[in-house]
Amino acid sequence: AMEIHSGYPQMPNKYVSVEHKYYAWILFISCLISWRIVCKSSPGYITKWTIPKFDNYSYDNIMFTDKICPTKGIRKLARSKYCTVTKKHISRFDHYCIWVGNAIGEENYR
Repeated sequence: AMEIHSGYPQMPNKYVSVEHKYYAWILFISCLISWRIVCKSSPGYITKWTIPKFDNYSYDNIMFTDKICPTKGIRKLARSKYCTVTKKHISRFDHYCIWVGNAIGEENYR
């Protein structure tokens, strides 16, 4: 934020109009808002109550087989993985992101 603020006294000039200052703040605030939304959104935690919601993919019997998870004792859905950081099953688990402090899965992968 210091770099943005220190550049504002040079605005406007013959190359940059004064509106750019406001566009930069709008962009910065929208980035903060979207980051906060991802931090607080659920990645698609699978529990015995949410299995019907996330049971959308068929088993290929190569990588994904119909079996019970030994850790949680629930049915392991196709394309779901167990996150060792959050200790939960996540539908379409991609990765755990340290920047947002949350797992990235079906419901927050955009």
